Amino acid sequence: MNGTAGRNSNPGTSPDSPWQDFSNINGQTLNAGDRLLIKRGSVINQELRVSAEGTADRWAEIGAYGEGARPVIRRNWDIADRCVLIKDPDFLRIRSLAFSHAGKGLVVHYATPGHAGLVIEDCVAHHIEGIYREWTICSGIPEWRGYSAPTDDGFRASAGIAVSGRGRDITIRDCDLFQTSWGFWVAGEQVTLDRTYVHH
Repeated sequence: MNGTAGRNSNPGTSPDSPWQDFSNINGQTLNAGDRLLIKRGSVINQELRVSAEGTADRWAEIGAYGEGARPVIRRNWDIADRCVLIKDPDFLRIRSLAFSHAGKGLVVHYATPGHAGLVIEDCVAHHIEGIYREWTICSGIPEWRGYSAPTDDGFRASAGIAVSGRGRDITIRDCDLFQTSWGFWVAGEQVTLDRTYVHH
């Protein structure tokens, strides 16, 4: 995927013929060994919504390729915006991405039990804010009071990275979260947090 030089009419299977945004992949499931890669330097204003069915020896991956700054999923700085929603993944690695200017950043939601294997690493989230006190329509920003936020992800607040539900074997490492209402929020079993920096 290439936010500047891609085209959604391309096959999307190599750096020479990338898609431009998430239109062709949203609502789909990444299979074992699949890699959804975004070119570094890209800025995409669209929510990514996928699932993943990786295996212990062939993880699925969402990440970056090329050189330069992390690709950014940057929304419109509205309480109703979310950058990414991943539902019920198994053995998924998310790496080297940035999420910004939304009511919610990266949300991984386990709607059903029995799923395992999630690694989030080398990611940045900033300017993720607006939803407070765990209410979907309660905002500390006056202009947003009364606005509805996304409600299909099991998480009722603003966080740079949120993992909700009952997943297991979850690792978040080497991430940087700033100017977020909550830096991160994680529920699950066998959770590891390693070098995750939250600041203003």
